[in-house]
Amino acid sequence: MRFVNIHSFRHFNASVLINNGVDVKTVQGCLGHSCATTTYDTYIHLIQEQHVTAVETLETAP
Repeated sequence: MRFVNIHSFRHFNASVLINNGVDVKTVQGCLGHSCATTTYDTYIHLIQEQHVTAVETLETAP
């Protein structure tokens, strides 16, 4: 069984927020990061996935 610590829950929280379209500035506030670039740099892989989804949505728009 994998050990889960409080830091894992913090990452889970941020991941859920980003994957549900919450903007980086809001996630920054929830996590208590002093600057949005910290949040952006840490979760860039999730944010890039959101960009791909946005482009795909536009490509299929009527």
